[in-house]
Formats: sequence, structure tokens, C-alpha cells
Amino acid sequence: MYKSIISISLVSILLSCGSSLTEEAPLENAQENIEETTLIENISEVELIIEDVDADKFKAISAEEGTIILDVRTPEEFNEGHVDGAININFYGEGFEAALDTLAKDKNVVVYCMAGGRSGKTSRLLNDKGFSKVYNLENGFGNYPYRD
Repeated sequence: MYKSIISISLVSILLSCGSSLTEEAPLENAQENIEETTLIENISEVELIIEDVDADKFKAISAEEGTIILDVRTPEEFNEGHVDGAININFYGEGFEAALDTLAKDKNVVVYCMAGGRSGKTSRLLNDKGFSKVYNLENGFGNYPYRD
């Protein structure tokens, strides 16, 4: 339903902006535009990655140049131990979402918490905010074998 509304809206915009739709075959051209719009939307959906990963894959992605390692536990939990290079943004802290908005959306973001709940919610939130590649550590830091 959502795609249909967007497609119809796009066709309406194209019609009002003097697009190449002709009077002779407006329905045929409109259908072509709807199909193109659907294809573009599907490509955008594919480009947004949100994936739960095991410890080995998490470690490998974390090691890639420019990856953001995000620990969403409390500062107390973070101070007890964390993944090397991680930044801490407290899931329960005031301004949590605003702090997420300061991160680069085009970078890999690996997210973890203690057991996977907070980081799973954060992964979905980041994805909703337009972050393109978000990876959540399955089972959290509590089960992460590569601690310092």
C-alpha cells in the first residue's frame, strides 16, 4: 500500500510538472513510471543493511577502516570493559537519539550492549535514521570472547 501511494504521488507530480507523459497514452507511461519507482524503492531497501552478526564477524567488521564501534551500555558497564576503539553512548541516557545523529551515516556501525536487547533496538533505530550498514553483536558483550 505504501509503495502504491508513493508511486501514485510520483505520477501526479510528474503530470503536474509537465513530464513526458502524453495525452495519447498517459496510462501506459504512468505504469512505466510506477514500475521504475518501485524498482528504485526496492534498490534503496537492499542498500540498507541491518544484520545480527556473531563474534567473529563482529570482530572482522570492527577492524575495517572507518567502522564505528558503538557500545550502548551504561558508562558503568563500559568502564568495566569494552571493545577496543568503542565509543559509549548510553542507551538510557538523556539525548541518546541526538547523540546517534552525530555519527556518520555512510560508515559501517557495529553495535553492542551486554546481551543484545539494547543494541538490537539501537540497530533498528539507526537503520530508521538512514544509517546504511548496521551490524548488531548477537548475544552481546557478555558472550564476546575477544575481550581485552
